[in-house]
Amino acid sequence: MNTIQSSWEQYKNIVIPNNASAYQIEETRKAFYAGVEFMIQMSYLMGREDLSEEACIAMMQGIHEEFENFLLELDENNKIFIHEPKSNRVS
Repeated sequence: MNTIQSSWEQYKNIVIPNNASAYQIEETRKAFYAGVEFMIQMSYLMGREDLSEEACIAMMQGIHEEFENFLLELDENNKIFIHEPKSNRVS
């Protein structure tokens, strides 16, 4: 089963250095879970009957574009996501 905890463990193993302090690990975990909460809240928001499908699509596109821009800001040596920005993908 894919759980938040299992996703966190995978993320932690990829991102956090072995010599990270317990404080660094816990603060990163809090940020990870905050991101999950944000996406849950967005999912609830998009489930409202007063929002059109077009409005929901626009919101998701905005979130995706913001994420893509974040990935582009990352230094090549500090890439932390398996996902690669569209602009760096080979066609």
